[in-house]
Amino acid sequence: MLQGTQKLDAIIAEATRDPYNELTRFVFSVASSDEDCIYSGKGGYGQLPTTPVDNATLEKEGEPITEDSIFELYSCTKLPATVAALQLIEQGKLDLDDEIQKYLPEAADVKVLEGFNEDGSLKLADAERPITVRMLLTHTSGSTYAMIDGEILKAAKELGLPGDFYTETATKEAFTTLPLKNQPGAAFAYGPSLDWMSLVIEKVSGLDFETYLQRNLFHPLGIHDTSFEPNPKQIHMAYADEQNPGGPLRIAEHPPTCGSQRFGGAGLRGSSRSWLRLLRALLRGGELDGKRILKKETVDLMFQDQLWNDGQRKTCPAYAEIGYPVPARTKETVGGMTFGFGGALNPVPGTTGRPAGTLVWRGMANTPWFIDRTNDIAVVVFSNVLPRNEPHFHQAWFKAETELYKVLKEQK
Repeated sequence: MLQGTQKLDAIIAEATRDPYNELTRFVFSVASSDEDCIYSGKGGYGQLPTTPVDNATLEKEGEPITEDSIFELYSCTKLPATVAALQLIEQGKLDLDDEIQKYLPEAADVKVLEGFNEDGSLKLADAERPITVRMLLTHTSGSTYAMIDGEILKAAKELGLPGDFYTETATKEAFTTLPLKNQPGAAFAYGPSLDWMSLVIEKVSGLDFETYLQRNLFHPLGIHDTSFEPNPKQIHMAYADEQNPGGPLRIAEHPPTCGSQRFGGAGLRGSSRSWLRLLRALLRGGELDGKRILKKETVDLMFQDQLWNDGQRKTCPAYAEIGYPVPARTKETVGGMTFGFGGALNPVPGTTGRPAGTLVWRGMANTPWFIDRTNDIAVVVFSNVLPRNEPHFHQAWFKAETELYKVLKEQK
């Protein structure tokens, strides 16, 4: 266990002292390759009265957050989707350069959005090259989210498609019929590439995506609380008012992010303890407690730059800066960020002390994670507050990560 973490404990306590107006909860856990947890800090509540109450009532009726509380993971889902694809590649059932239309014929019909005609109809072009598995794993397929791109959102509305397909009633057609933002391979664009990937995984493996993950990833690692299935123990979501940042948080149940169809981009629910276990397996080169989910050489690929042209590298940083707390962002730390398999890679040390080459990503409801092989640590920072740029969370994340690296440096 780490020693001298009193200040880190105090940062977490301070951040969660007012669960209705600042942070409802904050979990900050660290593992090493040799220990399943070398630091566990947590504060706040998983479940609590949805309208503000006094401290006595809160202590009586609130449910303190724990490492086993069930969080909405959103884009954390992309990491196990990536691992699943890499497993099939190891087995020779997939190849990075496979054209996905080999498995999903509808991929051959996807068009590229070039703009709009005067009548509002879409101006579309043919794809100049097929989408490949490699493109899906590196977000270079050309697809992007309608929720973050105005033109793609406009195109979705014109086609009668939802702007957000992580909903209970969503079907694969919500993203397989959307036009691409870029020509395949031309640029990095964050979007439903891993959703496409999960359809490939189902086709190649013969299993639905949930079953594949349980059999080949979660159960081998001793993870039994991470799933797409609804979980009555899931914690409340905290919603900040973007128009009134100083106002109280709204506490409510989170609407389902998936129904009968499960996609690789979002929808998993699980605990910080289990997520740290997955990260620790990758930190250890793909093995944990005698169970191997990936070969070491495959895990090594996750920590290498997998972008292959200037167009991709130029467009990646604007999306990949998701891996940095807002106060830690500088031109240097995000300007050259690139992408491995499963997450972004920072080019230079961050202002928190995070070293270059750390693999990092997160879910939209503020559940970031990172794997730092230089210091032999894996870290989860879970909160479940929306929106993604909520300032109280970012400040707490920045302070906690900075203090963690101070402690690590002192113990060397």
